[in-house]
Amino acid sequence: MKIMNRRAFVGAMAATGAAMLAGCTPETKTEAPADAGEASGEGTADWAATAVNGEVEPIFKDPAPVIYSDAEVDEILNNPAVITTEWVYDDGTTVAPAYQMVRNTINRSGAGFGSIINKDHQFDLWPTLFTEDEALAYSQMPLYCDFTAARFAEKSGRPEDECLRICNSLADRGLLRRIYDNGTPKFLALDSEYGYYEPYVQSFDTEYIRLKDLNASPTVNGAFLDAEYTMYRSLPVDLSVVIDGEYTELDDWKGILDNYDTFAVSPCMCRVSTAIREGLGGTTQEVMQKYGEEGMRECGHPMETCLVMGKQAEWFIEIGAGRELTRDEAKALLQNSVDKGMILDALHTKSTENICSCHSDCCLSTGGIRKLNGGPALDQCSSFTLMHQKDNCIKCGMCEQRCPMHAITMDEEGYPIVDSACVRCGQCALVCPRGVRGLKLRPESERHEIPEDMADYYEKKARVRISKGYLFDVTSREENDALVAELREKGLNI
Repeated sequence: MKIMNRRAFVGAMAATGAAMLAGCTPETKTEAPADAGEASGEGTADWAATAVNGEVEPIFKDPAPVIYSDAEVDEILNNPAVITTEWVYDDGTTVAPAYQMVRNTINRSGAGFGSIINKDHQFDLWPTLFTEDEALAYSQMPLYCDFTAARFAEKSGRPEDECLRICNSLADRGLLRRIYDNGTPKFLALDSEYGYYEPYVQSFDTEYIRLKDLNASPTVNGAFLDAEYTMYRSLPVDLSVVIDGEYTELDDWKGILDNYDTFAVSPCMCRVSTAIREGLGGTTQEVMQKYGEEGMRECGHPMETCLVMGKQAEWFIEIGAGRELTRDEAKALLQNSVDKGMILDALHTKSTENICSCHSDCCLSTGGIRKLNGGPALDQCSSFTLMHQKDNCIKCGMCEQRCPMHAITMDEEGYPIVDSACVRCGQCALVCPRGVRGLKLRPESERHEIPEDMADYYEKKARVRISKGYLFDVTSREENDALVAELREKGLNI
């Protein structure tokens, strides 16, 4: 079995330095809908990419090197570690092998939450979510696919009725996705974000948030912004800001909603967890009762904004994780977010199971991008380039005030420039009084592959993380502590 060795991981981490602490191309549309305007600017000035603020550099300025071949990635991906010994904390308490393996398993999907263990009691979250047998069962489930109880039974050696019972129990609690295919339940082992955190949001409380934060490792930052696929794609907030009316079918949020019949909305996991951390409420229900309508800060960003569609929505409704909406209500929800100056972030899949309303002031994903000043993966977060007609700019500063990423500043001459945290959402273009800012669709050769669905995204992201050394299974405390010590000797504050 190929297991990531300590030397390889240290090499990958050294390449990123202290930074770790902080398919098919969719069809191009050439005409905007009838209700869309046109980001054409005034006069005859030429469009040019918006000037960049060179004083702000991404903490992950350069991507970490690929250290494993495709064949080695396959071997690591298909051979998770089997752990048989307890983890012993400094105070003598122990962690059963099943809880070590369930952490490894969930960390193997999508962006995960960081591989190394650098804090005492870092495993304490998992016994609050799973029984020991459920944790072991989760580590035996097929990954990166929607599986039936029969397939789980074949892989694990457990009776099929037992597999179905375990899966349904976990799905009812939001820890395992369940959809139905002609009446047959199928399940997907989830990442943390986007994954089980979102349907589990109704169960958040102070202790859960403490343990969730304790579980995370600083190495998650590299996996987040230096592993090619971003978690979300920013959609143009309005097609009126798209230059020449050219966009793809996956960039039109209203068109995406028209493809579905079932919708549900739930409280924003990011804003609820932030409110609990700040002592504004002890549970999700307390937070929503106090701030659900007005928002928890003066910015007034709404709290109930996590929109899911299709079979994902059916599951949320079934387990009480979300409130059912009509299509018109879903469109009104997103339009309100646009009006409030927020980013529309679609899950980075063609199936677009989820669209979030985000702002760097109060969201974990966009807030993380802002704190890290962007990163290599941010190139994939949009199909567009932000453009500007400088000669027609009146230097009013409205774009700077509107930017939800706080990525726009005014240069010495008073013209707007953007830094590396820009996600090309189009909010700045939407408020430009002269229409001299817009989003230009990139050539097809410059647009990145978009995974088909959540399972495909989970696997593709995991493969890149493995190839760069960000993802590996923790197998023992001795091996992990040696790794942490070596990283600290190299000056990494973990």
